[in-house]
Amino acid sequence: MIHSIMKKIIQLLILPLLFVSCKSETETMVDSTTKLYDNGKYIEVLKTNKKTKHIGFITNINYGISYRFNYSFTVNGREVIWSPKGSAEPKNIIFAKDSIYLQSLEKRSFPFQEVLTDTVITSHKDSIVSKYEVYIDNRYFFNLFGDDFWLNIPSEQYAGVVRNNKVFAIPNDNEYQLEE
Repeated sequence: MIHSIMKKIIQLLILPLLFVSCKSETETMVDSTTKLYDNGKYIEVLKTNKKTKHIGFITNINYGISYRFNYSFTVNGREVIWSPKGSAEPKNIIFAKDSIYLQSLEKRSFPFQEVLTDTVITSHKDSIVSKYEVYIDNRYFFNLFGDDFWLNIPSEQYAGVVRNNKVFAIPNDNEYQLEE
């Protein structure tokens, strides 16, 4: 009797797992765009699109599709490299005398609390926000030693640079737009 009960319990646990177990199929596409600016600088932008389908093993039903993208770019053939972690979309670049400045947009999730009668629920809302960065190049001796990196800066510093320099648009697919 115990053996038959255990057998039924195992069947009840395993059968649903077989029906909802999924295999994933990922399709990756890389798009490359180059642009020559009127100041003589050129940029190559790479966009990697990943679309993943989740399909049930037994049912062969599509349980959903997830989509991710990632941008990276180089200036003057790898003189400057930008490769963020996560999905950020580069929008504008400034070639100032002292460095290079960048504005990009990214999706961030902000928590908020909602009160329903006697219950407090914490949820998240996605928003598109601007991110500002400056390129720091501390390399020396033919760029063999030292380090180069992108540093986050406040919007006020970026706005000050915008007033004194020309802003160039970076080619992108306009996945993200600021909400007005």
